[in-house]
Amino acid sequence: MNKSKIIPTIKKWLLMISMSLGIGGYFLILALDLGHETNHQIATVVTNMLPYLLFVMLFLEFSKIEPRDLFPKKWLWNQCRTESRTEKHYPWHLDGDDIP
Repeated sequence: MNKSKIIPTIKKWLLMISMSLGIGGYFLILALDLGHETNHQIATVVTNMLPYLLFVMLFLEFSKIEPRDLFPKKWLWNQCRTESRTEKHYPWHLDGDDIP
């Protein structure tokens, strides 16, 4: 099987693979019998992370932006460095009282 057929096949089965890994991981943690305190800590971490993981998964799934375009580019860092060195003059800072 060549590379051009492997990637579409993985994409086709990715949801089923990830669901199977999640179910397997759940039963693995149950089978390890880590003790009540450790299980409570794991449950707390998972409960706190769940909304953020759901947001990231849904954002990446339904976003029309390529994930590689979400990372800052070199020109952005150069622009930020340049602006931090220059003195900014805003017209509403003349008196200090008339800030919009």
